[in-house]
Amino acid sequence: MNKTSREPEYMAIVFPGRSPTGIPTPELPNIKTTPKQAHIISAILSHCTLHGQERLIYLMEEWQRAGHVVAAGTTNVLLKIAVGNKLYSLAALRSGLFVTDPLIVLGWEDLRPSGVLPPKAVDRFQSAVTRIAPVHITKSTAHIYVDATFDQKRAGALLKALRDLAQTAHKPKPRPKFEWDASLPPLDITVGEKTRAGIQGTWQGCERRVQELYALLVQGWNQAGGTVHCNRPGRIYLRLTGRETEAGVLPWPMLHTFNLAVLAAPKGKRGPTVDIAWGLAHGNHAYMDYAAEDVARFEAVVSHLPGFSSQSVVRRIVIGDEFQSKHANRLLKAMLTLKSAGGA
Repeated sequence: MNKTSREPEYMAIVFPGRSPTGIPTPELPNIKTTPKQAHIISAILSHCTLHGQERLIYLMEEWQRAGHVVAAGTTNVLLKIAVGNKLYSLAALRSGLFVTDPLIVLGWEDLRPSGVLPPKAVDRFQSAVTRIAPVHITKSTAHIYVDATFDQKRAGALLKALRDLAQTAHKPKPRPKFEWDASLPPLDITVGEKTRAGIQGTWQGCERRVQELYALLVQGWNQAGGTVHCNRPGRIYLRLTGRETEAGVLPWPMLHTFNLAVLAAPKGKRGPTVDIAWGLAHGNHAYMDYAAEDVARFEAVVSHLPGFSSQSVVRRIVIGDEFQSKHANRLLKAMLTLKSAGGA
């Protein structure tokens, strides 16, 4: 990817008034961007303190100046690298919308599986970052809060660590061609190889009867246009995207994508289960409050299926002997009806 010039492709949009933080809405960083991305970046920066704005703008400008990619998501700005014809995210910059200080989310253990970055380079990166600033490490990422202690020197050191890591990237070696296990039920769906492999691993942990029930649900959902995702064996996610809704303090509507049903293989003493999204019309996860009657009908059907249980916020169907193909078809029909009534 060619290095970008200092002359922006799209000049900064300046929105009148003051941001929710009481700080004047900032001008955009001097980077190439589209009008839509400019709008998102401005909204994100407007929820930061002046100190936070300066640090995030510095990271964006210097990242693009180094020839890398700055992209705007729904609620964050992504620092990406181009490897071949694909883009990979190394970090995300988030505003103070959900936390007091702006947040830098760094790829951490999730940098390894792609095969794009050498393991030793990831080790060096992690070691360097922990010497730069206090880091809160999660299962797959690491967080740095852009508070008063995160000064220009630390921002520069972090930028160097990210650049050094980016320089080690290479095209991953081609994976062996995936082959479906012929002993499993056939799988006629449109998904990537990674999801297909995850589904295979999940089914291999189930008895034949459960495999066939899950095949009915997965194929019926996908063939009707629903999204199927399985990043690793154990849980298969059947996802639904709702219509655009108002997003609270965000200045644009949002599409909510959520797991309508999760098909789980047996684990420990727990047998196979299907976890169901609940409270979609009310409460903290009211992603479909515009279709309350349809959600109520969906929940009524699900709650009468064999093996249904309610534990705290989890609604689950235990796939016991009484749960037959007719019940799987009933569940699938209810999901597709809800998708038709309230999906994007």
